[in-house]
Amino acid sequence: AADSNATAKKSGTHKVKAEPFRIVVDFKGIFAAVKSHPIRVRPDTWADLTVARDAVAHGTHVSVKDVLVNLKTDKLEQKIADSQLALEMAKLDMAVAKMEYGFATNNAAMDKKAATRTLVRLEEDFKRYEQKIKAFSEKDAKFSLRNSEHSLSYVKEELKQLKKMYEADDITEETEEIIVKRAQHAVDRSLHYLERSQNSTDATLMFSLPREYEDMKDVLTRKQLDTGKTNNTFEEKFKKLELGLRRQTIDLKRAEEAHAKLENDLKKMTVRAPANGVVYYGKFSDGVWGGQKLAKTKLRKNGKLTSGEVFMTVVEIRPLQIHGSVAEKDLRKVAAGITGWATPIADLGHRVPVKVTRISR
Repeated sequence: AADSNATAKKSGTHKVKAEPFRIVVDFKGIFAAVKSHPIRVRPDTWADLTVARDAVAHGTHVSVKDVLVNLKTDKLEQKIADSQLALEMAKLDMAVAKMEYGFATNNAAMDKKAATRTLVRLEEDFKRYEQKIKAFSEKDAKFSLRNSEHSLSYVKEELKQLKKMYEADDITEETEEIIVKRAQHAVDRSLHYLERSQNSTDATLMFSLPREYEDMKDVLTRKQLDTGKTNNTFEEKFKKLELGLRRQTIDLKRAEEAHAKLENDLKKMTVRAPANGVVYYGKFSDGVWGGQKLAKTKLRKNGKLTSGEVFMTVVEIRPLQIHGSVAEKDLRKVAAGITGWATPIADLGHRVPVKVTRISR
């Protein structure tokens, strides 16, 4: 037996026996909160994010709803007051627009009816003028001339008869002369009236009646055109009124939305903690804190924040997780579900049990 053992040692062979063994992988990591809340301000419209007074200090323990930072609101409040006035004006404009719309639509309908009614009356009047009035006016003018001619004829005949009678009777010469002169004057007047009647009749037949006819015809034609325009543009006018009211409605809605956004922005000017935890300046990304120095400067009084930027983070103390990096050579040795131990640098004697939950590829 001694010879055989000596021979085994000389030949370099080993005796294998079943025992457990471990593959140990060491890597560095950073403790981080499982639940963290990035703090940012993202107003709808307001852009001036000036810090009113120093924000809560880095590392402060806070409770949910505690104030983290206050932003200045004086200019925003003035803007809201102006917006409120603009909104009230828009509401009044809307009320006026509705009344005007109702009046205008009713008035447009009445205008259409009135234009049609007036045209019908003009057409009736013109038809009656053509059929009766025009011919009667001509007849009347001619009749007036004939009447003057007859009147002259009568007084001439009367003068003639007087002269015959006075030549045959015994009336004194003076009386005779007076009566004859009176009759002669009547003849002269009738001659004058006849001449005037002739001129008037000629003017009526040659100018007044033809011009009157043309004027009435023009009035009728213009009214036909105007009524056609009124009827043809009625729908367009009605649509225009509707569009005007719709535009007013849209303007009011936009004013309401703009005012609501400003009021919502005012609420955002007081930034509160979303959960219990510890305040850290900056943001946590891939296991690394960043932006603390820059955030510290901005979070002092009169500092300027940018909309949407993460300037602080509220982290919940428990539970915790570890972010670490695995070397490529060890990647095949690590898988989700594997357990191990984490040793905090601040307390090397205290180990924490851990389990791999996810590996990023």
